[in-house]
Amino acid sequence: MQEGTPSATIDFVNENLTGLMPSAAYTINGADETSNISRNISLEESWFGQLIDIIKKGVVADSTADSTAQSLLISSRPIAPTLGKEVDSALMVGQ
Repeated sequence: MQEGTPSATIDFVNENLTGLMPSAAYTINGADETSNISRNISLEESWFGQLIDIIKKGVVADSTADSTAQSLLISSRPIAPTLGKEVDSALMVGQ
């Protein structure tokens, strides 16, 4: 028997993969990851702008095999706005 294909989604605000099984073992792009009790895995910096493969690892005690991979595109982070203020020199009095 095989584990079900993950159906993770992306929470960009909290930078998490969500919708995973709680406290479960996964392989993401070949690296071992474990979801937390809230069913999340924190996004790695290197995943932004990449297509990642998420595999739910099989459980020996349940005699299950690894799942089929879910491929998920994680968009690049948007460029942060710059904080600044344009000053119209014609309005600067006494300068």
